[in-house]
Amino acid sequence: MTSKAFELAQLGDAVTVDSSKVGIGTSSPDALTHIYSGASGVTNPHSYTKLHIESADHNAIQLSGSSGGEQWIWFADDTTATPVGGLTYYHGGNYMAFRTNSGERARIDSSGNLLVGKTSTGIGTVGAALK
Repeated sequence: MTSKAFELAQLGDAVTVDSSKVGIGTSSPDALTHIYSGASGVTNPHSYTKLHIESADHNAIQLSGSSGGEQWIWFADDTTATPVGGLTYYHGGNYMAFRTNSGERARIDSSGNLLVGKTSTGIGTVGAALK
């Protein structure tokens, strides 16, 4: 038995691995990876779902980094490794940005300004700013 198989075996019912799915907290995973922590009802994920997180309480996915760093959720396709879309939070500037077609298209800054087609609130910058 390999060390990884041994580690999984020691977890008992906490982790289920079959030929195509992984379940954490469930022996009946309904997606490629299913994390279950006591949901109150039965949910049926969409057929495209690869990660299903199910709970009777609140759910969160947390990305943590340094106070000057960025966290990203990226969208890429099969033609390039470079993300073509995404969502980022930049701690150094305290803003959240939305990217499409490989460029930033909208931003919400720490003052609550919504910037569309621009990255600063300056009047001389092309784009729209809403407060």
